[in-house]
Amino acid sequence: MPVPAATGAVSVSAGGAHTCAALENGAVLCWGRNTNGQLGLGVSSNTVEMPTPVPGLQDAIAVATAGARTCALLASGEAACWGDDDLGTLGIGVPLDRNAPTPVVSLVDAVQSDAGLYGTCALRANGRLVCWGQNDLLGRGGSNNALTP
Repeated sequence: MPVPAATGAVSVSAGGAHTCAALENGAVLCWGRNTNGQLGLGVSSNTVEMPTPVPGLQDAIAVATAGARTCALLASGEAACWGDDDLGTLGIGVPLDRNAPTPVVSLVDAVQSDAGLYGTCALRANGRLVCWGQNDLLGRGGSNNALTP
C-alpha cells in the first residue's frame, strides 16, 4: 500500500510501533504510536495515523528507529534523537525521554547511524564506531550504561 505523503523518501525505518522517513528535501515524516514522544512532534500522545512532519528538521539524510525511539542523521554529521531514553539510548547525557529532536552529545562527524532496541551506534567520518545505551550490549566492555557516544 503506497504512502503518498512520503513521496521522495531517501531513508525509512520502522520501530516497535512507529515508522519514520527522511525525504530528499531534508524533512522527516513520522507516524504510528507516540506514547514516548517517538514521533518527535513535541508532545507524547496516542497514535498518529498519517505521516506528519517532525518540526525543526530540514537537513536529515537518514533515520533510524528502534522500540519507541527515533534518531535522524543530519547532513552536517550531527544527529538528533527523541523518544524513549530509559537506558541512555538518545545519547543526550541524561536518561530522560524527549518528545522533540534533541542533539546527540559531541557527535559532529557521523556518516551513518543505526538503532537497536537497547543501543544506538554511529560511524564517524574517520571510520571509528561509537555506541551508547545499555552497558553490556555496546561492545565497549563495561557494565555501566553509556549516556553519550
